[in-house]
Amino acid sequence: MKVIIKPSKAHGKFCAPPSKSFAHRIMICAALAGGKSKISNLTESQDILATADCISALGALFEKTPDGAEITGFAKNTDATPVFHCRESGSTLRFFIPIACALFDSSVFSGSQRLIERGIGVYEDIFKKTGVKIEKNNNSIAFKGRLSAGEYAVCGNVS
Repeated sequence: MKVIIKPSKAHGKFCAPPSKSFAHRIMICAALAGGKSKISNLTESQDILATADCISALGALFEKTPDGAEITGFAKNTDATPVFHCRESGSTLRFFIPIACALFDSSVFSGSQRLIERGIGVYEDIFKKTGVKIEKNNNSIAFKGRLSAGEYAVCGNVS
């Protein structure tokens, strides 16, 4: 499937079902957008809190509200090497790696030992071709180098 995204102004309301999978994506889109986004019907879990932590690491502002969250979009973190705390969330780790590698010259992802052991093979294959270096230990994965604009093929059947 090919998708072409062109600059435009998005507006309106969207009521997503309380799905962890959708919530990750909506939160990340809000963090990368300008301005403030209000997300309702958000179910709190450790994975969603990990995504909130990573949104903050980007430089966006995440605030819990009684019915969900407000996210004030992207103001790039000025830390030389931001740390993205993914806890045990594989989705959070996999969603934020390409974002961080496109925005920062270096970044670190931390998480449980089990999360780090699960691996990031799909990115290792891509990054070998781009010059982005990966260093792993028991509790973190560090990336050095920036992912440049371009087309990258990622298998859709990899968890």
